[in-house]
Amino acid sequence: ISVSALTARLALKKKIKVICLIDNIFKSHDDIEVHRRGQINIKKSDIVNLNKKKVIRTINLYLQKRFKGKINDRDVQQAFKNKKKINDKRELFKHLSIKKNKKYKYLGLLAVHSFYDLSYSYGDMIFLDYYDHFIKTIEIIKKSKDTFWLVKPHPTAKFYPGSNIVRDYIKKINSDNLTVVNESISTEVLLRLSDKIVTCNGTIALEAGYFKKKTILAGKSFYSDLKFSYLPKNQEEYQKLILNKKSIVMSQKERTDCLKTFYKYIFRNSDISSKILPIDKFLIFEKNDFYYDKFEFNRLDRSTYKNYFKIINKNLEKFNIKKDQFYLKLEEFLIKNV
Repeated sequence: ISVSALTARLALKKKIKVICLIDNIFKSHDDIEVHRRGQINIKKSDIVNLNKKKVIRTINLYLQKRFKGKINDRDVQQAFKNKKKINDKRELFKHLSIKKNKKYKYLGLLAVHSFYDLSYSYGDMIFLDYYDHFIKTIEIIKKSKDTFWLVKPHPTAKFYPGSNIVRDYIKKINSDNLTVVNESISTEVLLRLSDKIVTCNGTIALEAGYFKKKTILAGKSFYSDLKFSYLPKNQEEYQKLILNKKSIVMSQKERTDCLKTFYKYIFRNSDISSKILPIDKFLIFEKNDFYYDKFEFNRLDRSTYKNYFKIINKNLEKFNIKKDQFYLKLEEFLIKNV
C-alpha cells in the first residue's frame, strides 16, 4: 500500500502493520509517525557506512552531468538542459533586465514546489500546503530590506494546468525586491549565485549542498533529520531565518552528509534488479556515465501504460520469476515482516 494512502493511516491507527511496496523499495510500518515520513526517509544510519571517497567521486560526477542536463530524466532536463550560460550576478541581472539596486547586499532564491505534488509525503509542514507556503513566503520576502529575491517556479509546472500561477501572482503584487525567473536560466546558475535559498522540502536542498549552501526549509523532508538544512519549528522562526540569517554556508561535514544523502537518493531504486519487471528510475552508473533503464512503458505517459503488462508477459516467457532477484528479495522481506 502507498505511504500516502488514507487506508494505511487508518490501519496504523488501529495498530495494524502496513507493508509499503513502491518500485523496488520494501518497507514495513507499525508506527504512524515513522510511516508519515515517507518511503525514502534517509537517516544517519543509512549513510554512515558509505565509502566516502567512492560516494563523493560518484555524486560529484553525477551532479556535473545533472547541472548540464545530461541525465535522461524529465525533471533534470527541464531544470538544466539548454540553458543560457551565466557567470556572475551582473550577467544574471542584465539577462533578467533588472537594474541592480545598491541597497541589496544579498541575492535570494525561492524555489517553488509543484502545486500538484503531495504536500505531506515527507511529514509535517509549517504551512497548510505548497500553495500556502508560496503565498506566505512571498509576504515574508517582500519585507526583506537587504535581499533581492528570485522566484523560481517548479521546472515541471508547465506540464500541468495553471502553469502561470506563480508568474501571475508575482505580477499582481508588483514588489520591487523580487522577480520571477524564466525558463532560460538554469537552476545551477541560481544555486551557484544565490546567498540565501528557501524551499519547502524539495531535492533542491541537496543540489545546493554541492555549492556548500544550507537551505531554509518549511517542512520535514526525507533528508531533514540529517541537519544539513535549516528546519524551523514554526512560521515565526521561518520568517526570522529568511530575514535575519546572513550565512548559509555548510561545514565540510554537513556537505559530506548532504552529498552522501543525494547519492543514496539517486540510487534508491537501484538496489534490487529484475529481468521481468520494469523498475522506474533504476539508475545505472558505468564507464563514468549515468542512465536509467528505458522501457516502452513510461510512468509519465498514460498512453504507454498498456505496454507495462506486455513487457512483463514477454519477459515471463524468457525468465523464471522464482529465480528473479526482485521475487527473491520480496519473498525474503515478506517472510521476515508479515
